[in-house]
Amino acid sequence: MKTLFLLRHAKSSWDDASLRDRDRPLNPRGMNDAPRMAQWLAQQTVQPNCIVASPAVRTMTTAHVMAEALGLSPETVNTDERIYDATLDDLVEVVQGFEPLVSDRILLVGHNPGLTALLNRIDHVTIDNVPTCGLAIVQFMTKTWEAIAMPSATLVSFQYPKQLD
Repeated sequence: MKTLFLLRHAKSSWDDASLRDRDRPLNPRGMNDAPRMAQWLAQQTVQPNCIVASPAVRTMTTAHVMAEALGLSPETVNTDERIYDATLDDLVEVVQGFEPLVSDRILLVGHNPGLTALLNRIDHVTIDNVPTCGLAIVQFMTKTWEAIAMPSATLVSFQYPKQLD
């Protein structure tokens, strides 16, 4: 079985209009929400042991907060440029391309609208919008990442910061 953790980055700042989109940092709410969601994930039975994130500042910051809370070394956080502006098909390609022996439990940290589209590809799932720092846990009954089929996936959990209040 493969477990995919889909996490949208925490809330980012729009304060500095001179920054490129990929250089935007987390805002105060994001800096508060990321550790809260990381702590929630750290309390779950199944946890990721590898992280793959978009290279944007907000996703990398969110990914490193998660790694620290899960007791993972910073080296377990990998970047994949394709995640930054990914479509549904791009994200499926990224996931199917995960190395078979790297991990059976991977946290993918990315952006909307791709993450919402990917999550809605799962059988019987309709979510209008994955909110910032929203986390979905999805399981696949397959031996390889290459063989995953989204319609046969099972949504185990969907959590976001406002649910933790």
